[in-house]
Amino acid sequence: MKFYLVYLAGLFSLGSCTSSKHTATQYNIVESEINFLSPSFSFHLIDGNSNVFGRIAERGLRDTFHLLLQEAVVKYFPTASISSRQKSTCLDYSIHRGNWRDSKWKEYATYVCLKPPPDTFNIHLSVMFEVYEGSTVGISNPNNNSWIGVHIYGFKNNTIILSKYIYDAIEITRRQEKMMIQSRNYYPYFPKEQIIRLLERVFVYLQKELK
Repeated sequence: MKFYLVYLAGLFSLGSCTSSKHTATQYNIVESEINFLSPSFSFHLIDGNSNVFGRIAERGLRDTFHLLLQEAVVKYFPTASISSRQKSTCLDYSIHRGNWRDSKWKEYATYVCLKPPPDTFNIHLSVMFEVYEGSTVGISNPNNNSWIGVHIYGFKNNTIILSKYIYDAIEITRRQEKMMIQSRNYYPYFPKEQIIRLLERVFVYLQKELK
């Protein structure tokens, strides 16, 4: 896991993390056979011990992510298809920081409820928007962090052959929190630039694996 600090548009980026145990290159995936399923979403508050203790309002984040996802698919996989957008999926709010390592996420049966089209290589993104109340030893009242984590699952012939986790995190200063409270937009705080940055990482990885 690699962490780095980058100052960007008044925000501090905390970095990204990826992990993967599978590869799809050996399956000779044809781009025209790639299908992006509607993503699932979760919106949670996370305490200093990485436990879920509440939800945050969506406030348009789902719609923004859908639009940016469509743009990314057209840019990186112009002949791939995108399943009809759904307002929600059967897996919404299912995955979060407390259970994302569970074995069920590596089992095809978990995604059957999405009704993936047969004879295609289906890609599903489980998107976690999380406000993380960081806990740092020796520092009282530490700043919070906005995390977006994307779990990428690719499956074909009832078998998961691709699994990857990528995230992007930014620090929210106390001054920024105060401004959000005053503007009645306390949570969530996930700027569009953060989503774009994360999707670029997601699709650079997919392009490397599938082309």
